[in-house]
Amino acid sequence: MGKRIIGIGLFLIILGVVGEGPLLTWLVEKNITRALTKQAQVVEEMDLELAPLKLKDLRKGQMGPFTFSADRLGFAQGPVFTNIDLQSKGMNFNPDALFQEGQLQIRAMQETVMTLQLSEAELTAMMRRDLPEFEPTVFLEDSRVELEGFLALFGQSRLPFSA
Repeated sequence: MGKRIIGIGLFLIILGVVGEGPLLTWLVEKNITRALTKQAQVVEEMDLELAPLKLKDLRKGQMGPFTFSADRLGFAQGPVFTNIDLQSKGMNFNPDALFQEGQLQIRAMQETVMTLQLSEAELTAMMRRDLPEFEPTVFLEDSRVELEGFLALFGQSRLPFSA
């Protein structure tokens, strides 16, 4: 672990002397991608593109505009999202956690737009984890979401419901 930190430190010093930009940006992209792959339970076809970084920004844990996409992405105790597309004006992160522990710890996000999809099965599983007493089932139609389950009325009996 100590040799890795010294190696990264030496690399960053050389990078600061020789130049910034594409090489530093590539290094950060690879480390973020590696961290997300390590932290996620499901990762398929992930792509990250960062605006050019400067060493002083990296030391502060700041990055400018970036885009992120993945075909499938899911974390522990969460649903697996599909067709993720994220565009952000920037982010503040913990650089020590990224380079020493291999974890992406986001401190703050600037204006961000994200689209993603969630399947019927994943949405149903998520709702069953959060609301097990209703035994919910979700159905996705063209422009509707239908929910079925059971409702305990006055603690007496369970009545089926549909919404």
